[in-house]
Amino acid sequence: MVRVGTLPMRLLALDYGADIVYCEELIDIKMLQCKRVVNDILGTVDFVAPNERVVFRTCAREKNHVVFQMGTADAERALAVAKLVEDDIAGIDVNMGCPKEYSTKGGMGAALLSDPDRIESILTTLVKGVSKPVTCKIRILSSEEETVRLVKRIEQAGVAAIAVHGRKKEERPQHPVHCDVIKAISEVVSIPVIANGGSYDFIKEYSDLRIFQEATSASSVMVARAAMWNPSIFRKEGSLPLKDVMQEYIKYAVRYDNHYTNTKYCLCQMLREQLENAQGKKLHAAQSLQEICEVFEMSSFFQEASDLLEKKKVSLQVKSPNNDDHSEDPDVIKMAVKFDKREYPPQITPKMHLLEWCRREKLVQPAYETIERPRDRLFCSVVTVGGQKYSSTLWEKSKKLAEQAAAIACLRTLGLPEGKRDESANQPSLNKRKRRDQQLSNSPNIVLRSAPLAGVLQLCSFPSPPTFSVLYFALEAIRWNRKTDGRRGCRTNRDAERAPLAAVVWMAPMSSLPGCTVSLGALSHSPRCPPSSKGRRQEEGTGSSEDVGSEGFCRQEEPSCDSDSLSPVGGFCQSAAGFGDATAAALREWPWEN
Repeated sequence: MVRVGTLPMRLLALDYGADIVYCEELIDIKMLQCKRVVNDILGTVDFVAPNERVVFRTCAREKNHVVFQMGTADAERALAVAKLVEDDIAGIDVNMGCPKEYSTKGGMGAALLSDPDRIESILTTLVKGVSKPVTCKIRILSSEEETVRLVKRIEQAGVAAIAVHGRKKEERPQHPVHCDVIKAISEVVSIPVIANGGSYDFIKEYSDLRIFQEATSASSVMVARAAMWNPSIFRKEGSLPLKDVMQEYIKYAVRYDNHYTNTKYCLCQMLREQLENAQGKKLHAAQSLQEICEVFEMSSFFQEASDLLEKKKVSLQVKSPNNDDHSEDPDVIKMAVKFDKREYPPQITPKMHLLEWCRREKLVQPAYETIERPRDRLFCSVVTVGGQKYSSTLWEKSKKLAEQAAAIACLRTLGLPEGKRDESANQPSLNKRKRRDQQLSNSPNIVLRSAPLAGVLQLCSFPSPPTFSVLYFALEAIRWNRKTDGRRGCRTNRDAERAPLAAVVWMAPMSSLPGCTVSLGALSHSPRCPPSSKGRRQEEGTGSSEDVGSEGFCRQEEPSCDSDSLSPVGGFCQSAAGFGDATAAALREWPWEN
């Protein structure tokens, strides 16, 4: 199966009793771009693409058991790929049953079933051109008669065996498997027939393999989904607990340097309904083989396996696939560090600390050079500060994280703080404004709400006069809402620009009152009038009208403060308990022209 039939899963299936294992379907065009590389460190044979990604990896342990499954629609390309891999495999299989679009849109997979001539051409060319057995896998056609005719034609091409998935190409696993059609095929051909498609209906444990085989009269049984869920289904003694199976799979994944994304995918297929528990969520969050091992309490194994691989690298004196020009540069100071954003406060990063330190010391701004490792798409960065280069030996999953790791290596080498949470209190001089804003935003006395048509700023229950930081924070918050709230009641753009400052000046004397609550809110946005409009504008469908300013901003007339408890004082509305809820009206009565 795609993404499942990689080396760790194949080896695990062989350990549990499988006789033959298939690799995932690999497209001929992609394989033709690969070159064969012997990996002495891992003890494998790798077929590596031009971007240095391993497309197919195999080893001596499975050489006599692994079948190379190919996706192709061209006889010549198929033969070229078969020639490339035939020395490292036991057989070659042409996939003619995959119903997925990525396969059928290129004329491969199940699309070949409607072109018997092409099928015959591909299989005949392969049988004559390679020394290893050639097989194919098909799905059943719309009728039993059509399927039997196609199978007989395939048999005449000289294939060693044929695998039959007992469903039509438009059917999916939830549909019942047609054992009767597979049985009819088994009775009319002389070559071995491999029955496939029984994972949902038949196969739940090892004994079910025999039941499915007898129901189809097949020579053998091919298992996909049931083996993906628990590869120990091949054990005659019975399946093992899933925890033990997953740990064995992880061991193979680490030993053969399987990419962590593929490893995680296969483990998720095994967990299935357990993905929502604590272990499943940790697995989803894992971003490396090391973190996957930590989820399954295998950290010590990962360290031992990593040390063993490192010793092999040294003994063979070869360049590790994980190394690059940065790690070979003797002028780079290296340190094994990673950036974990959970250890840092919001908006505070090592890069920020390093930049501010360079500015304070009047040094050139840090320069970052980042490269991507194509094999696994991880990143490594080198930062240059004061003519010296610094880097982390650990690779990160993004360019940003790699740069942060390089900054950490530099800061630690220089003995400088990097901005962790436990350092914040001891380093007040760095990032003052960001730290101040963060403290203010975390204060229980301040609630900030922003919306497209209404901005609300509440400064609640101040026991003492507000500091400049509070007013600065208020100014920034109001400025953010300038285009909506600031223009409310303003005649011109110039007035709108002055509104936030006026609001802060207005709040300053009121906030000094004990127990005072100041609220700037519920200021709805007025519709904008055409610049050419003058005087008053009649609202459509209503009898109300508005004053229209020279710049085209509408200013609605507001009721004056005629409440017994409120009286206009100096352009503001004042109550007996201080300045209360009439702040919106007060702002609109501010003497803008002055």
